[in-house]
Amino acid sequence: GTSNNVGTKNFYSFRCAMYGTKVRIIKHKNNAWITTSELQVYGAINPHVPIKECTAAMPAGKMNLVAGLTPRVSSDCYTPARHQKFLTDGDTREGNHANDHYWHSCHQRNNWAEVSFPETCIRKVQIWSRPNCCPNQMQGVIAEVWSGGKWQRCGAPSPNVNKHSAPYAFDCAMVGSKVRVSRGHKHHGRWFTISELQVFGPGLDPVCEATMEVDKTKNLAFGVTPRVSSDCYKNARHKKFLTDGDRRIGKHGNDHYWHSCNQRNKWAEVTIPEQCVRQVQIWSRPNCCPNQIQGVIAEVWSEGKWKRCGGTSPNIGKHSAPYAFDCAIIGSKVRVSRNHGSWMAVSELEVFGPDSELQCDDSLEVDDTNLVMGKPASVSSECYKRNPTNKGFLTDGDTRRNGHGDRNYWHSCRENKPRAEVAFPKQCIRELKIWSRAD
Repeated sequence: GTSNNVGTKNFYSFRCAMYGTKVRIIKHKNNAWITTSELQVYGAINPHVPIKECTAAMPAGKMNLVAGLTPRVSSDCYTPARHQKFLTDGDTREGNHANDHYWHSCHQRNNWAEVSFPETCIRKVQIWSRPNCCPNQMQGVIAEVWSGGKWQRCGAPSPNVNKHSAPYAFDCAMVGSKVRVSRGHKHHGRWFTISELQVFGPGLDPVCEATMEVDKTKNLAFGVTPRVSSDCYKNARHKKFLTDGDRRIGKHGNDHYWHSCNQRNKWAEVTIPEQCVRQVQIWSRPNCCPNQIQGVIAEVWSEGKWKRCGGTSPNIGKHSAPYAFDCAIIGSKVRVSRNHGSWMAVSELEVFGPDSELQCDDSLEVDDTNLVMGKPASVSSECYKRNPTNKGFLTDGDTRRNGHGDRNYWHSCRENKPRAEVAFPKQCIRELKIWSRAD
């Protein structure tokens, strides 16, 4: 429906039942404002997946819940080689003893790293030491889960693991929506370094079988920033075209594709939230040379190593034509590589999961988990930030119901069709709530 005037410190609820990956609120008026304390999105209670059950008797699963998510950190020193983005990229750096790709805090008090996700049962938090030295830089770390409106300890403090690229696991059993690792009081004023931060739920890993149909309606790599071995002939031919969603069909003079340099072991890679991968698909360039994707293999990063997906691509003999690699592997990265010939040129890299949508209709009860809490929102405008009103308050989990005079909310500018939007993994949406400002 359309929201009415609900008064201060109150909400309006939009009910529906549909699968989706984004939610947007919009006022279809010109020269108008929107002010919202909180935007909430709720899915359906699935009777077949009891995510609220959470006991120490449940074995930890293998699916890393935070692979590909954006972490928050207390500080980020020695960038860009050592950077927070490496915390959740799915690579534990085992065997990479000279690899500088890890997170390195600054020399300060109270070092921490944190990641948010839809509320679920947490059975294990795991951190990995840096690959090139100093495993003692993650000694004395504690893990906490945001549960029941407060931080609760998960497991015991980490010892000195005494090895490069080695894990330490914090075991617990609690339902939460954030995980934070921090270096304890005895180690204030020192560095904190981690190769990888992982979070695992109970052993309810997704089904991933070759008998499952491929869901070609959702490209898991669309919009993801790829990594490549090299990037020649840019700007027209550039890695950004690999995942922009355009296959260049019929565009025979179009130079918009990725073109490697002339080298051995050419590759392109994308990181995705860990899930079942059923198919990887590449498209030949639109203007010539379909043989430049001949001899390509696809791999999925799963359980700490690369696993082959499908066969080896032939010369497909056509411009803007696809070749598909079929498999059924749970993983968090996909890589396509060519280890012979000269160049490698790909118009589009696509990744597809299984077609496994569950029931989504009005008969399903609304779950009480806010699917967008902690996720970044995008907005059409942001006025009065000095108050400080800003879009960060839209999804911070606080409805301001008890806050007279609280100015912590999002305030658009006066504009045509003001709007706010937030994205999440595809699922059944049963309810959206927006909360009016408290003042």
